Amino acid sequence: GFTLEALPSRLSWRWITGAPRLELAGSPGHSYITEASTDLTSWTPIATNRLTHASTTFIDVDLRTPPSRFYRALNWR
Repeated sequence: GFTLEALPSRLSWRWITGAPRLELAGSPGHSYITEASTDLTSWTPIATNRLTHASTTFIDVDLRTPPSRFYRALNWR
C-alpha cells in the first residue's frame, strides 16, 4: 500500500512593510526547506522549518527591493 509520510508543502506570500511575508503550510512535525531564486535555475535555501502547527510564517529579510524573485518549499528528510 501507499503511505503519505507528510503533506506536500504549500507556500503563499504577501508584502508586509516592504518585505515578503511567506506562509508555509504542511504536516506538523515535519521539516521543510524554503528556497529562493531570481532565475528559476539556481536555488538558495533561505529557511528550514520544522512545523509545530499546520503552518508557520516568516519574512524574507534578504529581499530589500522587489526584483524578480521566486520561492519554493520542499519536504526535507
